[in-house]
This record gives sequence, structure tokens and C-alpha cells, in this order.
Amino acid sequence: MSTLYQSYKTTAVFVSSGARTSGVIENFNYQLVSGGSDLRNVVGWSLIQVIIPRTYYNVTVGVQRFNIIEGPPGFQTTFFFIVPAGFYTTAAQLVTAMQTQINLQATANTYSVTYDPISGILTITRTAGVQPFEVQFPDAFNSVVGFPTLSTGQVLYSGVSPVNINGPNTMFIESRIIASSMPSRTTAVEANSPSPIVVAVPLQTGQTPVLGERIVYANNQNVMQKLIGSNMCCLDFKLRFSNSFSSPDVNLNGENWEIHLVFYQSPE
Repeated sequence: MSTLYQSYKTTAVFVSSGARTSGVIENFNYQLVSGGSDLRNVVGWSLIQVIIPRTYYNVTVGVQRFNIIEGPPGFQTTFFFIVPAGFYTTAAQLVTAMQTQINLQATANTYSVTYDPISGILTITRTAGVQPFEVQFPDAFNSVVGFPTLSTGQVLYSGVSPVNINGPNTMFIESRIIASSMPSRTTAVEANSPSPIVVAVPLQTGQTPVLGERIVYANNQNVMQKLIGSNMCCLDFKLRFSNSFSSPDVNLNGENWEIHLVFYQSPE
């Protein structure tokens, strides 16, 4: 613990999205109480541990599309494909899903989607037909399969990086304290809250994702203290779980996540 806080009282809070006051699993409010009353005289807090269920999809809604554009310039036809959102445990499953979507449409050419397990590279090949083609990714699905946004050529396209079905390496916990410098709950308003604090949580996962595994992040090395003000009366704690600061909430598909916090309080 930092010497800055050694003289303060500490209150541990174990927050579960299942015990939320309002909101949804991935974006909720939690009422802070200690001994039946609000947390008083708070000067800071620390993130100790986060437990996240591996139930979020590695192919998500809005990050699942690719197009094949056939024909020479001026005579092109675009075919649109959507890979079903879901949890893909192997790259082979993802390849099969892409191949299935291509086979559902009557393209002029015939295509094969393959995957090299050694290099991790995915390739789309024209196996029949004579039309030149391009592969286009209108959303961020290219980052999953390792392709650039647009590939142009004649016969085949290979990714430039390995397929990534592990999902993001970092999640972001965004928090906001609804607090007031006054000791009474009735005087607290959210407008008095400090700006949201965002903590990046690194995820240590294996090479093969396992549906439902519990990912534990323990801040053992350097506990991250965040001052929220001077002698605040903390009322509610808002948590949001996303894979980047500006991204939509991560969908945990009905599974709760937990977070362990410590609040630092000056003497009454």
C-alpha cells in the first residue's frame, strides 16, 4: 500500500453485477454502504481484483462482415456476407462459418477459405471462375481474421497477421462515484461527481479460449490508488465494462462479473 494512505481507514467492497442497484450486467450502478450508512470522508480508492467470465463473443454483432467484389472496374458486383456472432473456440470453426456464408450466394467464381495452423494465416482463394475479385471488410472484422481493410488482385488473398479469436487483450473498467462533500445523502447530486476514472485491466488468457472460463486480474504489483476528492460522501458506484474507452459495452451474455475495491477514509 502507498504510504500516502497508511494513516487512513480502509473499507473493502466486493461488487457483483448481480447485486446492482440499477442498469445491466455490463453497465450498472451499485449502492455503497458501510454499516448501514453511506461511506463518509472518502479520499481515494483502489482496484484490487477483477473476475471476468469468458462468455463474451469473439465475433460480435457489428464486427462480423466481409464483402467479395467480383468483376473488372466498371462491371463489378458486390456480394455481402455476415458471419454469425458467437464464441468460436478455434480458427477452423471461423473458417467454416466464412465458407458457409460464401456458399450460400451464387457468386460467379467459386471460393475456398483455408487456414494455416502453423502461421495462423487465413486465405481466401478463387478455385473456379475467371472473374477478378477483391475482398473488402466494411467493419473491424478484418482485425479478427488478420486482413487489411481491402485486398485487390486476381486469384487469392492471404491475411497479413494471424487470426485472433482470443478477443481483446485488455478490458476497461469505467467508474464514476456519485459523491458529495456534504455528509448527508439528500444533498448529493451526480453533478458533483468527479470525471469518470478508467482503469485498463489486462487479460491473461490461453491460446485456445474456453467458453465460461473465469479470467482473474489481480492488481498485486502496484495497487492503483485514485483520488476522487477531499472527504467525499460516496453514495453510488457506476461500473462499465468495455474493450476500449470509446467502445460499446462488452456483452457478457447473462453472466455476472465481480470487482474488489478498497476505499480510503480519513478519520471522522
